[in-house]
Amino acid sequence: EIKNGIQVYSDPKMSAESALGISQGAAKVAINETAYSRMALSLITISTPSIMILSLERSRMIRRAIRAFPKLKFAQDAVCIIFALQVGLPLACSIFDSTSSSKGEELEPSFHAYEKVYFNKGL
Repeated sequence: EIKNGIQVYSDPKMSAESALGISQGAAKVAINETAYSRMALSLITISTPSIMILSLERSRMIRRAIRAFPKLKFAQDAVCIIFALQVGLPLACSIFDSTSSSKGEELEPSFHAYEKVYFNKGL
């Protein structure tokens, strides 16, 4: 996308009539925002199960149950990981909207005449 650029629009609804052209600068912004979203996904899905498991293992009742039924530890870990994925993925995808905007002056010279331009960066 950086090499080819992405379509830029003058209207936030991004209709075909408001298309301004292709921008490599907008592609760089879109890729950076998507990378931040992916980092958030990784952090959430890695840290949440660990925190949940450590918190549950502090509970005396859970420790006794796991000592009595060792297979319960696997179920506890699996539930914590599944919960983190089901909560973490939508959360990370919602951090950044699938559309973004930038000042025209921050992009190529052909977009300097526009105060704000809009582009679809995907998920």
